[in-house]
Amino acid sequence: GVQGLKGEKGNLGERGRPGLQGVAGLPGPIGETGPSGLRGYPGPEGPRGAPGLPGNTELSEEEFARVKNELISLSLQPLLQKIEDLENTLQLYKKCNKTTLGITSPAQSCKEIFAVDPTCVAGYYLISQHSGDPVLTYCKKHTLCGLTGPWRRVAHINMSEEGAQCPTGLQESSDPSGNIRACGRTVDNKCSSVHFPTGSSSYSQICGIVRGYAK
Repeated sequence: GVQGLKGEKGNLGERGRPGLQGVAGLPGPIGETGPSGLRGYPGPEGPRGAPGLPGNTELSEEEFARVKNELISLSLQPLLQKIEDLENTLQLYKKCNKTTLGITSPAQSCKEIFAVDPTCVAGYYLISQHSGDPVLTYCKKHTLCGLTGPWRRVAHINMSEEGAQCPTGLQESSDPSGNIRACGRTVDNKCSSVHFPTGSSSYSQICGIVRGYAK
């Protein structure tokens, strides 16, 4: 027969059950590398390894003689150096033929040493002080500054020696090459004074000798 008219829209039905999980998609591209993590704590110490094979300890006659000589040289070297230093020291203090005054016992002055033994030569002698221990002092009996000695040195500065420094009150100067060093006044057109101790010793004359450079 003839198809009837379309009916009215019915009510919404109940929600159906979830469908099956679909197939996994393709993996995405690799992302950028992240920052390094913190350094971990050191691991425990590993077990001690097995001892190695024994080495060859046998020496030939030539090798044994060489090692023996080296050991003897090393053991005697400090003693030989002390002997050499002692010989140099004895030569340093061997300045008089008839007396040991100023060498084994302190003298009162340089004048006393040369009076007791005129054969004494210029050098360092032990000189007593009014207070304190005796000091090693350079004595010279020859004429200085036109005046007859003996003389006692109270100050000596040699700026050509390595490590030498100008005394307080004087200023160091040198040529452009640095090979020549000298001590001079700190203020132009004025004098710079320097005090040198005499160990509380009395004196009657003063002689100063300066060796300098001019340009």
